[in-house]
Amino acid sequence: MHRTVSDIITDLVQNSVEAKAGSILIEYREDERLLTILLGDNGSGMEPDVLERAKDPFANDGKKHPGRRVGLGIPFAVQTAEMTEGSFDIDSDPEQGTSVKLQLIKDHPDIPPIGDLVSCFAGLMSLSGDFEMIITRVLETSGRKDSYRLQRSELIDALGDLESSTSLGLLDTYIRSQEEALLDPANKGG
Repeated sequence: MHRTVSDIITDLVQNSVEAKAGSILIEYREDERLLTILLGDNGSGMEPDVLERAKDPFANDGKKHPGRRVGLGIPFAVQTAEMTEGSFDIDSDPEQGTSVKLQLIKDHPDIPPIGDLVSCFAGLMSLSGDFEMIITRVLETSGRKDSYRLQRSELIDALGDLESSTSLGLLDTYIRSQEEALLDPANKGG
């Protein structure tokens, strides 16, 4: 199983990048009860039989990762949803892309830790490849909805690249400031 929810997100997005998606949309939504992760891409997609095999940890076509006998990303996401009384849905169409919805019950005793969302989001933005990525982080608490949005092309325009240690440090600082502002109780209700 993945150590954190951030690991699940990273693995799912890596699948989108490997499917040659030109656009990847991620929404990380949290309320008092549920954690919902939505992912959509316009990558190569999968035929129905390939999609079913992707859910099987012991199925591997040998093409994506030669020499690897198992593929665990999607099966671990499915397992996490099942053991936490959540849900996992995946739809995929060849040449159209893939969409994923993972919902987890936040107070379930078996939910993995969230992990470091800032490092997760920064790592996703800095993945190699020519694609657009938009991450929307939404927090709904006490009848209030707060959010921030990260767009890869805007970050590249502002930082010049997402590869140098200086740019990565600035990216981390920026995302951390967004996350802190979202979670700051002083920002609530006013």
